[in-house]
Amino acid sequence: MKFFGYCLAAAALLTALFASGCTSTPEPPPPTLAPISSNMRQRAAEWNAVWQDFSIRGVVITPVTRNFYRNRDDRLIERLAMLGVNQLYLPVQNRGDLDDLIESGRLGALVRQAAAAGIGTELVLIQQDFMPQRYGSVIRRRRSGNSEPLPEAIDRILQYNANAAPEEQLVGVTVAASIHTFTPGAENLPANLLYLWHPGRYGIGSDNDLLMEEWFQLLTRISRQTARKLPLTAAFPVFYQTRAAAGELSAGSVADFLELCDRAWVIGTGTRPSAMLSSLRQAAASVREDRRVICGTRLASHLSEDSGALRRRDWQDLVRSMTSQANALKDCGSAAGMVVDSWDELEWLWEQE
Repeated sequence: MKFFGYCLAAAALLTALFASGCTSTPEPPPPTLAPISSNMRQRAAEWNAVWQDFSIRGVVITPVTRNFYRNRDDRLIERLAMLGVNQLYLPVQNRGDLDDLIESGRLGALVRQAAAAGIGTELVLIQQDFMPQRYGSVIRRRRSGNSEPLPEAIDRILQYNANAAPEEQLVGVTVAASIHTFTPGAENLPANLLYLWHPGRYGIGSDNDLLMEEWFQLLTRISRQTARKLPLTAAFPVFYQTRAAAGELSAGSVADFLELCDRAWVIGTGTRPSAMLSSLRQAAASVREDRRVICGTRLASHLSEDSGALRRRDWQDLVRSMTSQANALKDCGSAAGMVVDSWDELEWLWEQE
């Protein structure tokens, strides 16, 4: 019995020591952030001059960047303000990510700090991340296929904004179309999908057109949800406009999106500055002069040759490219602003000596 008592005491001691060790383990220090150098201040002035004529000067803050700046959002806001950013676009990865942002207080804190610096914040919901998922048994797949993740996420955002303090309210929400990713062989296709996107399936009534029709039905519902509650922006690749203009899609033009949304965010394409500018100018010129088109440029990662993203050699090369773009687009009466995707790439170039 005495031995048994010793064993219990020893076990209790070990448990206490283990628990104490767990609770006292400090969090690892955050990754190092480069100090603002005089060179970076000069570059910030150069970048401000690039897009100063636009009312919307936005950047996409990826989930990776959100995590990097956790517990030091003030440093992120300071850097954004230096480059003249006045609009943050925050993509959320899924419903769990959205709920965590809201319930943890991180969203409210970030929005509040951004607003104090004159920067508005919009959440971005990407279609492929908010579609019914196929998993589990036949019954579970059927139930999942009948769910509506995107409208439900919109409701969650509207609920947040209705309850938030004025300084923590979002200035809008963006939904990004990605029906062109629903291709044969793609992973994680939505549940109950009837059609697949394919380069050879254009034409009125074909698969691509029917997928676009379904997206506009969903967008119509979302526009009714957000009406008079929160400005709605639709983001989409520029080739939707090109194909619709050619009569290969019954919907998908800039004008079609603007019928339902407050703004259209056209994502340009082109690894060369001239190609990127050409794609954006054609889209901006397709609608009347009402300053509701946002021109988006994706920046290629370092040494990347990915099709569609703008390549650049260094900071000066980027400034030259974007200056030419800004000068051409500001003369388009429909252009409301410019968005750079993503801040990760812009910041990396800004910091390089």
